[in-house]
Amino acid sequence: ENKLSFFPMLFYDSNLTQYYLADPPGSENDTLSQESQIALGYIAINNMDNLFFYDKLFFVSFALTEIEYKNQGLSDPNLIILRSFYGEEEERTLIGDINVYYFVKE
Repeated sequence: ENKLSFFPMLFYDSNLTQYYLADPPGSENDTLSQESQIALGYIAINNMDNLFFYDKLFFVSFALTEIEYKNQGLSDPNLIILRSFYGEEEERTLIGDINVYYFVKE
């Protein structure tokens, strides 16, 4: 979902095709400047539109993020987008405080 789940996954397997979503501009989470992203060589994407050509997709997010949305009466907008394109996830695995979703194109 964002840099906090992306970089550990990158460490886990740098050979996987991986992307992370930009934090909302000006939000408390918007802490990795464009210059820092360029220096690291990993630029956040602004939306998931270019990911939908994949037949299979894993989406990694923090459980706390989903709880925060739920407490506001909302759903994670990224999951809404993914489910609208892929349908319901094939599988969801909770590992500690991280949710790993597996989507397969119908």
